[in-house]
Amino acid sequence: MRAWQYNKYGGGATSLEQVEIPVPKAGKNQILLKIHASSVNPVDWKLQTGFAKLVIRLTLPITPGLDMAGTVAAVGSGVTHLSVGDRVAVQTNMTKQGALAEYAAVDTKAAIAKLPPEVSFEQAAGLPVAARTVLQGLTKAGAFPKSNGRVLVLGGSGGVGHYAVQVAKAAGAHVTATAGARNFDLLKSLGADEVLD
Repeated sequence: MRAWQYNKYGGGATSLEQVEIPVPKAGKNQILLKIHASSVNPVDWKLQTGFAKLVIRLTLPITPGLDMAGTVAAVGSGVTHLSVGDRVAVQTNMTKQGALAEYAAVDTKAAIAKLPPEVSFEQAAGLPVAARTVLQGLTKAGAFPKSNGRVLVLGGSGGVGHYAVQVAKAAGAHVTATAGARNFDLLKSLGADEVLD
């Protein structure tokens, strides 16, 4: 299968090389994902710069990419909640084989969400890290899964912020978001009760 890898830190996108590697197999508690779309998360390029190499050890060469969406092509032993053909969005482990490939073997302990039919793979590929960040943050703040309180979202029109507005509103919170004036209408359309510059 085709994959894009880097074998040294630094160099950005110019150090990615297209390579041919074997299609991985779904092991115990894993799925084999046929990747239809992926996105580049800021974490991906920060890891490539070597920013966190003292804390997060990558085995090079590595196929980067945390966020992906695709179809379950195979399931390993122990997998009971996913089936071949399921459409899913995935946040994979940053130290394992990532999204910039045709297939990935994904541990089922990774963040995996089934997709409704109206969500395209391209739309879903940008969701996992940002959406998971929102869910974790709102849960720790006590504003999810149910909230009758107030939530302030700083940077409401950003990648994480616009999800936070929607999730907090769906949970019942009164949502105030900050953004530049040009994004006020967007945030109102996403459910913000108040928008501040």
